[in-house]
Amino acid sequence: MKSIARVDLSRAQKELSRINELNEETQVALSAELLFAAGRPHEAREALALAPDSGQVFASLASNLTTIDHKRALLNRITDYLNAQPDDRAVLLIMSGVALEVGDIARAEKALTHALAEMPGNPSVLNNLAISRQHR
Repeated sequence: MKSIARVDLSRAQKELSRINELNEETQVALSAELLFAAGRPHEAREALALAPDSGQVFASLASNLTTIDHKRALLNRITDYLNAQPDDRAVLLIMSGVALEVGDIARAEKALTHALAEMPGNPSVLNNLAISRQHR
């Protein structure tokens, strides 16, 4: 659908609306992905800012935000979310990736250490933890 959105956003949005099995957070995240693909990042960010916090929303933002300031704002939003939902494994991984991107190594290591306690031996967690320790 992203390739359709690049050419005809309206058509892509109609196609997305025909998929009935999607929950609300998935629908919002995919709608934003279409807006990003159509070259309308401001609208996509606005839609995601209004969406309930979730791993899908954070993943969409993390993969599409391009400025350090936007990524830092996302990192703060994720931190607030994790204060209420500290064991959300997917969000811990997203946070660690965003923190590494903006150079917040301490926050990345904290998220990864928590994630490792939740998912012992997880290759992604171990890999990102090794990367964060290389940047010290």
